[in-house]
Amino acid sequence: DFPTAPDSAEAMLQLAIAEEFGGNDTDARTWYRRIVTNFPEDRRAAKARGALTRLDSEGRTITLRGTTITGQTVDLSAYRGKTVLIHYWATWCEPCKEELKLLEAARKKYGAKGFELIGVSLDNDAGVLKQYLQSARLAWPQVHEAGGLDGRLANELGILTLPTMLLVGADGRVTMRSIHAAALDAKLADIYK
Repeated sequence: DFPTAPDSAEAMLQLAIAEEFGGNDTDARTWYRRIVTNFPEDRRAAKARGALTRLDSEGRTITLRGTTITGQTVDLSAYRGKTVLIHYWATWCEPCKEELKLLEAARKKYGAKGFELIGVSLDNDAGVLKQYLQSARLAWPQVHEAGGLDGRLANELGILTLPTMLLVGADGRVTMRSIHAAALDAKLADIYK
């Protein structure tokens, strides 16, 4: 009833999220677009724009650039010719940490065939992430910057929940905009058969 009221952006975002999680991408897109149109300067518009990019990403290239926790630059475009899994996660997310074991197994099994991983940590505290990585010793880059789920890295693709994983093909195009670690081995086996 009040599409331009200050609280409407948040209400529309909640509706969009509910529609997306309910499997109704068409209605989710409608709500995300309304946020972008009606509230272009609102912080939720960045998340909505990113969600639209993610929802429409299959078959397209996406941009991911950032700096790892150790100061190295990561640019997804440099991975052309490789199949890449982008894993959005955080140390406070227990299911994310459980998936790391499956991701490591996939890396060991398919790494020589051209499979790569890029971790995107949405931890708010870089110190906590560094401490975790010292014990976990993950063999793939971990991009991080301030902001967590409200930061640039999360907003560029409208990341709403963790873990979120996207699979990018060797041609640089998104193959799957949502994949679960349990399904990864079967997908990679199909790619590398």
